[in-house]
Amino acid sequence: MKKLLLAGVAGVALMAAGSADAADLTRKPVYKALPVAAPAPVFSWTGCYIGAHVGGGWGHKDFDDPMTPNTAGATSIPVKVVIAQPDSFSPGSFFIGNTDPETLRVDISGVLGGGQVGCDYQFTPNWVIGIEGEGSAAGIRGSAVDPFFLPLGWNKTFHAKTDWLASVTARVGWTWDRWMLYGKGGVAWAGDKYHVDEIKPSIEFYYDASETRTGWTAGVGLAWAFWQNWSAFLEYDFYGFGHRDVFFQCTTDSGGCGRDGPVTVKQDINTVKFGVNYRFGWGKAPSPVVAKY
Repeated sequence: MKKLLLAGVAGVALMAAGSADAADLTRKPVYKALPVAAPAPVFSWTGCYIGAHVGGGWGHKDFDDPMTPNTAGATSIPVKVVIAQPDSFSPGSFFIGNTDPETLRVDISGVLGGGQVGCDYQFTPNWVIGIEGEGSAAGIRGSAVDPFFLPLGWNKTFHAKTDWLASVTARVGWTWDRWMLYGKGGVAWAGDKYHVDEIKPSIEFYYDASETRTGWTAGVGLAWAFWQNWSAFLEYDFYGFGHRDVFFQCTTDSGGCGRDGPVTVKQDINTVKFGVNYRFGWGKAPSPVVAKY
């Protein structure tokens, strides 16, 4: 009797196990979806910036005497004509040699530093356009002795200095990730000062002149966004200011001289600058995508 009871219990258990396995076979499998990661931040050069720079400049100023000699047919250096009236000038007498025109080159060099502001817009994955305003205080200077008066025993030295440079330029750049190679070009201004020492055996004269020049500039640079909203750049620029007539005013305390000239001055300047910019609303990642299951 016991054997029959045990056999019945075992049969019921086997039937229950078989029905459970059948149910498992007919049930559809359930897979858990893998989480979708948010997209990596996409870097952009779009935005406005402000920054500072330091560097150096070099170039030359060519002083040309456009006038004819004081004495027609002169074969030697004519004697300077002294003009006492403050608003008069002696054409061709300020800077001349045996024949005209003559040219005196003054090589200039020095340091500069200043700031810049601008805005960039990245309109394709690799191209950027922008506009920039820049200003630099400068100590770009030089001097040269006028050789045309030395045979008379006169020592005449020209001193030239560029006090500041400024520009407004358009920019276009090609980028790869956090690097940008760019070119720029636009209008430029320069603040120039001149001083002349004219030392004769019996008297000394001093002349001064200043001017603000308008010209053009063009340059190339390489920028690197090295951290968050900060970028650094290295840049070369050429400034061309062409020819311009300059009159020199005598500043000798004892008098005996007045305004003199004109002297045509041609000026070109090269600069190399290193700078850092802080950018606003720039280099941000797009909003993350939340995956739904």
